Amino acid sequence: MASSRDRVAGRTEHNKLGLFTGWEDASLAKEGIAEAKRAGQLLRAHGFAVDAVYTSWLSRAIETAWLALQELDALWVPIIKSWRLNERMYGALTGLSKKAILGEHGADSASSLILNFSKSRRWRARDTPSTWSSERLHVSRRRRSTHR
Repeated sequence: MASSRDRVAGRTEHNKLGLFTGWEDASLAKEGIAEAKRAGQLLRAHGFAVDAVYTSWLSRAIETAWLALQELDALWVPIIKSWRLNERMYGALTGLSKKAILGEHGADSASSLILNFSKSRRWRARDTPSTWSSERLHVSRRRRSTHR
């Protein structure tokens, strides 16, 4: 019997539009539904047995788990949800266009915010006094690794 700790999440409309998703509870797109079903089919074809599923509180992750479990004929398997498995928090960038942020702030500044592993980065929007901040990448990874 094989086992896995890999995380799978289906594609959302936000992903298709190039938006920062993070903790936004975006629904699965048609492609995401197909991906989740295909994941379950592949797991079944390769002999994976599932005795529990750990997922975030995000609807898209829960729905992905249901769809994969349905393909495995394992809807009886417990699904354990934790906010610690949520994706990275993008703060005020959530829901904004990645291309627009790149265009407005430049590739170097945007990449620093999006990809930086350890530095805390705050941005000030041009048209508002509010500060945009996001979860540092290493904090996000550490939070999610508690379930490995």
